[in-house]
Amino acid sequence: MANFRTHLTAGTITGIIGGGVCWQYGFFLKASHLIIAIGLFIIGSILPDIDAESSIPTKIVVSLSSFLAVGLVLVSIANINGSIEIVVQTVLCIVTYILIKYLLPKILSSITYHRGLIHSVPMGILISLVLMVYFLSIDYEIFMAGLLGSFLGGGFFLHLMLDELYSVNIFGARIKSSFGTALQIFSFTQPIRYILLYLVIGYVYFNFIPHG
Repeated sequence: MANFRTHLTAGTITGIIGGGVCWQYGFFLKASHLIIAIGLFIIGSILPDIDAESSIPTKIVVSLSSFLAVGLVLVSIANINGSIEIVVQTVLCIVTYILIKYLLPKILSSITYHRGLIHSVPMGILISLVLMVYFLSIDYEIFMAGLLGSFLGGGFFLHLMLDELYSVNIFGARIKSSFGTALQIFSFTQPIRYILLYLVIGYVYFNFIPHG
């Protein structure tokens, strides 16, 4: 299992390279989109460990996720027609931060465990789709919404792949007991939860993503 520094370093480097390539080929028309994409990739690269036991890296993940959520609230406010009073904006940001920072970890700890449902392939797909739907809701074009969602998902999947790679001792030709627990597609120890997760993915995809 890769440590926090490895995930953060790999996510930062890969996010910058990926963002640079997309910028070079004209996928990003605004520098702000490029910055958002790189930030999303970095956060995605450490996001799966949000379900880990309390530790400094986990607190950093939760804090970054809280700031990301506040940032998304601010982007939403900026895209709403008509003005919202500064007091209301402040309250929305504070409430969002508190919910993600303090309430979300408690909810996650009660429904899953480290390298459980949160630390899985379908969860990465779901968060990518949800972020895509969010950007569509504030009038981003489907291509840009999908690209930004893919950057978050890309960082998420990079995290899972690194954890799997660190489960294999190539030189000692030995596979650790943790092998196969990161890139999980389904778990027979939590079948109902995984089935529900796939149903949610299908619901979001067919009801909130434009087709044709």
